[in-house]
Parts: sequence; structure tokens; C-alpha cells
Amino acid sequence: MAWTIDMTGQVSLITGGATGIGAATAKSLAETGSNIAVNYYPSDRDRAAAKELVAELEAMGVRAKGYEADITNEDQVNAMVQAILADFGQIDNLFNNAGIIIIKARMHEMSYSDFRKVVSVALDGAFLVTKAVLPNMLSRKCGDIVFMGSGTVKNGGGDSVAYPAGKGAIEGMVAQMVNEYSGEGIRVNFIRPMVIMTPIMRARYTDESYAAYCSHLPMGRGGTPEEVADLVTFLLDRKRSGFMQGVGVDIDGGRIYHVKFR
Repeated sequence: MAWTIDMTGQVSLITGGATGIGAATAKSLAETGSNIAVNYYPSDRDRAAAKELVAELEAMGVRAKGYEADITNEDQVNAMVQAILADFGQIDNLFNNAGIIIIKARMHEMSYSDFRKVVSVALDGAFLVTKAVLPNMLSRKCGDIVFMGSGTVKNGGGDSVAYPAGKGAIEGMVAQMVNEYSGEGIRVNFIRPMVIMTPIMRARYTDESYAAYCSHLPMGRGGTPEEVADLVTFLLDRKRSGFMQGVGVDIDGGRIYHVKFR
């Protein structure tokens, strides 16, 4: 008997879903039959990418729609979630994926405004979206949430203190959510990817420097958005991962054990 994941008829919301790991996760979830709500940042680039992704998802046989919203803006988040509920009726799964890296700077050289921008997307955005989605999940006593964490929480990285600071706070939020919502049918887990070839990574490295970086890692290569996406899909599927709660899963090819190259 084949090992499959069937999420037919469910509705999955992915923040920062137009490109990279978000887009790969949208496709992975669509393969299980889940309908997809794609959040994207208000920009021409993300708007175009989301439009193309939605068409691709629809061609896979599921319902899909893009929702433009800055997830650090509470009014925009609330309006987005209400629009999704009006369109789909429910939200079964949430992948808090959105994140940014905007500057490489040591702590004493970093402006507070830049620090806040990075932390706001990682932490405040995840808080606002989750807060808005939870009432619908609680009304049905069923909901599965995955947060995007980072291996930088364990041994640094991300070009500044801001990125691991925001991701570390996510882990604390997950821990408390487990205490608050486990008895009401809500599951909450997070992932810690590293060295994944996404648009953020492409902006930081040339092909040559990325290959050199990866050659020093235990597996000798970087990861792909599709590999991360399949992990997220597994964690959102309560039939296959239903007893996993408050878990952080590293997906980094062993990078966490090898800190020589950063």
C-alpha cells in the first residue's frame, strides 16, 4: 500500500507564499488535494509571482487564490483572513513562512529601525496572522500550524542579530501556544531550515561562493525549497504527524553540527 498524504478539501494559508519555500509548499500541499490561499507582500514582483503561482495551482486541480497583505499591518492581516474565510469558509492549515533579511551588519553597526523591520516580519507578522486565524480553528476544534524558524537560533547566522532574535522568539511563542491550545484541537510545530537555495540565499551568494560554502558542509550540498516544503506538508498532516506537538525540526543537511563555515 502506498504511503500517501490526503488533504483533499482542506484550506491552507501560506504567508510569503509567492516565491521560494512558500511557493514550493503551496505546490506540495496542492499535490495532497488541499486548496491554497497564497499571501504575498504588496509589490509588483510578488504580485506577478503570486498570479503565476495561483494559475499553476489551479492547473493542479485545486482551488487557489492570492491575497495581498503586509503581515506586519494588523488591519491588512484581519482583512485578508476575513476574505479567505469568505472565499473558502475555513482555514485548516497555516504556514507562517514570511521573513526578510535586509542588511548585513554587526550589532553595534545596526540601526534599531533595521532591527525592528527584520524582527517585525518574523515575529510580529507571525503573531498577527496566527491570532487572526485561531478563532476559526478554535470554533471547529481543529487546526494545524507550522512556523518558519531557523537554525541560526542555535549557532548564529542570518547576517545580523535581528534574524536569529526574531526566530528565537518564535520558539518561545510556540511553547506557550502548546500550553494554551493543545486541549482545543490545535497543533503547533516549527522548522529550522538552513542553507536552502531561496531568493534570499541567491541575493547573498554568487553561484561560486554558494558552492564553496556548501562544499564544507557534512552533506556537501545545500537544500532545496521542495525538500523543506515536503517537511511542512508532513507536519501539517495530522494523520501522519498527529502526535507531534511543539516540535522543532532541523532541516539543514547537518549544518548545525559544522560551524567552521558561516
